[in-house]
Amino acid sequence: MIAALLLPLGLWLCLRALTPARRRPPPAGELSPRTLTGLALAFGVVGVVGGSLHRTPPTAGTY
Repeated sequence: MIAALLLPLGLWLCLRALTPARRRPPPAGELSPRTLTGLALAFGVVGVVGGSLHRTPPTAGTY
């Protein structure tokens, strides 16, 4: 269910970052849109993979 919400957002962010826009450097201290998109993608993948690997161990006597 979460993927259904985050996938369109991720696609929109990627498409927005890849479309040609005004070519001006980002202000000092800010990341470029391409760098920000790459970081967001990396953190998203790590979050999804980490969440899918997390499993609560069974309590004693229940399976």
